[in-house]
Amino acid sequence: MTKFIIRDILLTALVLLLFLIGTENTIMQILMGLGIGLVIYLVHEWSHYLGAALTKAKFKTASALYSPFLFSFDSKANSRQQFLDMSWPGFAATFTCLAILYLYRPDTLWAEVAWIAALTLSAFTLVVEGPIFLWALIRREIPAVEIPIIGVNPLLQSLIKKK
Repeated sequence: MTKFIIRDILLTALVLLLFLIGTENTIMQILMGLGIGLVIYLVHEWSHYLGAALTKAKFKTASALYSPFLFSFDSKANSRQQFLDMSWPGFAATFTCLAILYLYRPDTLWAEVAWIAALTLSAFTLVVEGPIFLWALIRREIPAVEIPIIGVNPLLQSLIKKK
């Protein structure tokens, strides 16, 4: 995980550097807003990771530095409670970032771009992760959530074997 910690600290520092360089240029403002959106995404992903690590869940860490995901949760080796405790911190982090951005954003282009990026992340979270979380909560079982390339998804494996 060290390489992902370094990667994400450097990306966050780069976003902060954009703010130090200046906000007058339109392209810089767009980059700043996208950077804030990226930082919110990273906070979301690290929240999932911390939830998984704190519950001692089994997962496979991503190997490629360019991976948008830090890990792939093992749906077969973990309990439903570990899945729920891995999932909810991502929702909480996204909601918190969205609330902070809404309450404190200035009337600038970068803030508008950041707001759009944050809303996009929130929509993605609700549409993709929300139903999976609700499935585990209501059906009391963990769906196959392994990320292809990082982890072995049992659902995809069974479909491949049928062919």
